[in-house]
Amino acid sequence: MPSRFPAWLMVGLLCTWALVALVPDRRPRALGAGAPAESFSAERALEHLAVIASRPHPVGSAEHDRVRDELLARAAAAGAEVDLQEAVVFRPSRRRTGVVGRVANVVARLRGRGDGAAILLDAHYDSVFTGPGASDDGVGVAVMLETLRALRAGPPLDNDVIFHFSDAEEVGLLGAAAFAERHPWAAGVGLVVNLEARGVSGPAIMFQTNGSNRALVAELHRAGTRPTASSLTADVYRRMPNDTNFSVYRAAGWPGYDFAFVEGVTAYHTALDSLDNVDPRSLQHLGDTALALCRHFGALPLDRLYAGEEGGAVYFDLLGRALVAYPTTWAVPLAALAVGLALVVAVVGLGHRALPVREVLGGWLLAGGAVLGSAAAVAALRWLVLALHPSSREMTSGELYNGALYAGAYTLVAVAIASALLAFSARWRHPLAAAIGALLWWLALAPLAAVFLPGGSHLAAWPTLGALLALAVQLWHWPEVPHDRPSSTRILVLAGLALPTVLLLAPTIALLWIGLTTSLSWLIAALAALATLLLAPQLELVARTHPRLVPASTALAALALLLAGSVTSGFDRDRPRPNSVRYELDAGGGSARWVSFDHRLDPWVAQYIPADTVAGEGEGPRFTAPAPLFDLEPPVVEVTEVLEVDGRERLRLRVRSPRGAPVLRVRAAGDPTGVTPLEVAGSPVPARAVDGLNLASHALGPDGFELVVELPAGEPLRLELEDRSYGLPALPGLAPRGEAMIAKPSGLSDLTIVRTTVELPAG
Repeated sequence: MPSRFPAWLMVGLLCTWALVALVPDRRPRALGAGAPAESFSAERALEHLAVIASRPHPVGSAEHDRVRDELLARAAAAGAEVDLQEAVVFRPSRRRTGVVGRVANVVARLRGRGDGAAILLDAHYDSVFTGPGASDDGVGVAVMLETLRALRAGPPLDNDVIFHFSDAEEVGLLGAAAFAERHPWAAGVGLVVNLEARGVSGPAIMFQTNGSNRALVAELHRAGTRPTASSLTADVYRRMPNDTNFSVYRAAGWPGYDFAFVEGVTAYHTALDSLDNVDPRSLQHLGDTALALCRHFGALPLDRLYAGEEGGAVYFDLLGRALVAYPTTWAVPLAALAVGLALVVAVVGLGHRALPVREVLGGWLLAGGAVLGSAAAVAALRWLVLALHPSSREMTSGELYNGALYAGAYTLVAVAIASALLAFSARWRHPLAAAIGALLWWLALAPLAAVFLPGGSHLAAWPTLGALLALAVQLWHWPEVPHDRPSSTRILVLAGLALPTVLLLAPTIALLWIGLTTSLSWLIAALAALATLLLAPQLELVARTHPRLVPASTALAALALLLAGSVTSGFDRDRPRPNSVRYELDAGGGSARWVSFDHRLDPWVAQYIPADTVAGEGEGPRFTAPAPLFDLEPPVVEVTEVLEVDGRERLRLRVRSPRGAPVLRVRAAGDPTGVTPLEVAGSPVPARAVDGLNLASHALGPDGFELVVELPAGEPLRLELEDRSYGLPALPGLAPRGEAMIAKPSGLSDLTIVRTTVELPAG
């Protein structure tokens, strides 16, 4: 029976799929303190978090020591065997020779009935100095304490569970390295569950595993957990310059999972990462997951998780309810299946004389134009948004407070452009030419993803297969008169074939907006346009009678979101303005300055740097002004031993900060490649592709650390020394930051820096 309203029925079904994929919040409700003792309770965990994350507690601070002592007491009170691991650790770094620091790991062990391998739960308890670290990573610490209590309340497990409250993650994963390399319990670890957070809300995401992960993914499903999971995130994350403690454990070959929630990135490493902003449902989701994994793996022999012959897995969750997984070896055959099905569809089209080659080529070019046009339009829109609201440039996270509005707008702009070009094409070409042309792009992407990005291959393979089948249905039923009224059955079939595209790509695009932020809006818009083109067979049916329906409605919705974003842009108490001021003293040159990395000077910063100061060009601080010379003793270096080895000079040095600054840096002045570091704090420096000296140390106190370097004999050694302490020197009469302001993170603000250059003569 022909449908009377084919366009509206199709649009309604597609919108329903999108709502099902995007709108529902599938996190569990937060349980109160009256929940059963063996259950995880977000309210009970929040009681721990209130103590842990009441104030910033970076390494080397008194607050850090307070949190350490609290963890020791609370883990012992929960009935665990507790150990404090203290060590000075050196770890090579990607961006410099390495980092060295003093760590104090709190390690608790809940003994099981057996003697097999243990489960390791890990979360770091140190924070940055610009925020209290309620989510990063107080949430993980609170989850572990509540999980420990819940496990004690239930039946004993077969396997031990080790709770590693790791130290010094923020300064270079030092606590994880100390545990993995030196703690006696490390040898018995059979599984790692790392708990992290980048934002303050959202579902718990299992964003990476390690090694041959088919067994891990299968057991994650059997454990009854419901995290968001996709092998795409693992493939993408490993190509990014980011790390968690899991990076250390993955390098050690330990199997495991890395979990985090990531929404609300504007709070990351700022004062907004506070108890008030933590979402209890996100805490509950992460806690339920950790507890379920402990109980599931607590009854399993963990040795088999090391088996390398099982291979990797492609995996993804459906609506947060089910986890789909299959071997990565299926990726190439699935891509080949898509290409084979395309050949069948081509035969069908030729049989119906519906595939004129010239028009298909035009459709291919049109699809490429839709993708490029969407990327260009969204890039231009974002530039316009920042031009109209220049204060938004102060956000250092790459995201705006109302970024969700703009993300929605940019996505709808891409949909509007792609659907408009599809409708326009149908007026002067075969109505399905653009659909066929678009699929040619996806048929190229599917094999490339299968080979070079297998973790994301499902995002190309399954939507492409669904779109090919939809195209086959349309071609098979193609009438002599194109503008027929398709039956309700055909509409339902076509809408059903859109499910792989909507259910897989819509949540992925939403996750990319959260993970990559609107700073990469052009890239995500291009993907949104590509996803829209996959729906060309369905949209063609709509465009027969209502060619402007989809383009106009999505364009209007995008405009509404852009206007809403513009109206809600700006700063207030709940969305404070980030700003920055640092004090920098050149002790050798006898000068000091205030510096700011802001784009515009606000009234608070203008107390240090006059408002009429001209912005600088290039890298580094944008604004500087002379500052008073405070009496701050600079870092020093002392030579304790000189040796000559094979015509080169080897020096043993002691580098320290007499004022006990928590951060101390040393690098070779001039060309650093002529100086080779051999040992740092008693640890050998591994051979590197490029020689050089560029070190950072943390929490070593006024004694500093010992350094052994080698350089050509007869040459002087020039070192640039710098120490950093938290906070600005006190100046009378200056107003504090207002409630609508916060310090910029990442070392851009609220630091006192003392620098000097030391030259050690040859010999």
